[in-house]
Amino acid sequence: MLLNGKPGAWIQCRRGLRQGDPLSPYLFLLVADTLQQLILQASRWGELRHPLSSDLPCPTLQYADDTLIILHGELAQLLRLKEILSAFSEFSGLHINFEKSTFIPMNIDPSVAAAMATALGCPISSFPQPYLGLPLTTTKVKLADLQPLLDRFDKYFAGWRGSLLNQSGREVLVRSVLSSFPIYAMCSLLLPKGVIEIIDAKRRAFLWTGKTSCSGSDCKAPWELVCIPKEKGGLGITDLHTHNKCLLQKFLTKLLAPSDAPWHSWFSSKYSW
Repeated sequence: MLLNGKPGAWIQCRRGLRQGDPLSPYLFLLVADTLQQLILQASRWGELRHPLSSDLPCPTLQYADDTLIILHGELAQLLRLKEILSAFSEFSGLHINFEKSTFIPMNIDPSVAAAMATALGCPISSFPQPYLGLPLTTTKVKLADLQPLLDRFDKYFAGWRGSLLNQSGREVLVRSVLSSFPIYAMCSLLLPKGVIEIIDAKRRAFLWTGKTSCSGSDCKAPWELVCIPKEKGGLGITDLHTHNKCLLQKFLTKLLAPSDAPWHSWFSSKYSW
């Protein structure tokens, strides 16, 4: 630590840090960033390659202890990656459990993929794959892929007693809680029409009856009118379909803005943007 601009004596942690200590995430970042630098160094030396371009570094996505590494499908590169992970595990103390990790081959012969999985010590998996609470897939997201999202949405109703609230109270809950629940998913994915219809049906039922389902006779106004702003005669409930499209427009902003990110460089060279 710096005291009046001069470094003080070393402080040795004898009993570790408590859970939730503000110093803990900073120490973790210092260690976790080392793995990122080791992979970037191997990419510069040609030991690890980007799956689409040899001029770009090997992509590594890290969120806390959840790490996603993408590289060209070759056995030699996979063995080099395992050496890097083993070296990182030895000096950092963050032991990597290869049995709980997954290996997802893309456009690789099944026999070659089996040999690579054996060398790495990971089971072979396939898409869709959950990552940070969202389905990661190479195809269009389907309704079945977002079933965990709908299941979590239903849990909100378990502790609520909507029938004990008046319509104004239910309106506040629909606008502030139920309408904001799928925002995390809508920031990255274009939700299928069926998913939005299911969520709207639950929002509509809770608004008019306080339950998870209702009939058409229970609705006092059409849903299109409910989503109109209050100054125009509606209730100001968020239209999820429009909200989803607006949230995804941020990717156009990132694409148009100058950037040195590898994905931006690849997109520009691939499609002459």
